[in-house]
Amino acid sequence: MGERMMIQYSVEASELKNEVKRLLTVALKRLVSIKADAPTAHEILTISTLKEISALREELARIDIMFEDVSAIIDGYVRYEHRSFMEEHPLEATSEGDPALPSIQKLQERIKDLQENIREIDEDPN
Repeated sequence: MGERMMIQYSVEASELKNEVKRLLTVALKRLVSIKADAPTAHEILTISTLKEISALREELARIDIMFEDVSAIIDGYVRYEHRSFMEEHPLEATSEGDPALPSIQKLQERIKDLQENIREIDEDPN
């Protein structure tokens, strides 16, 4: 397999789905186009079979790299969307500083308030 180079390019946000679909479609077309016939018992232990297996493995490796690229793009997009959502909908910070959860102390206070409300309702004769 040849040397790989990392490239980076940008697309309009509205075109991201189409670009990812294009990349995935190319990978899938290459995958389904692979055709190989099992050699006969007489031909199995030959250089020809070894070369064909090597070529198949190289093509599968290229396709796997394409799937890895598509996966990385989707993962990056999902992380971006999640981060944007969390920024738009911030929650109270925990006592440990985790912004995704309310603090234990605040939860305990809320439980205590609810328990007191239940007691008051139970004690009310009306």
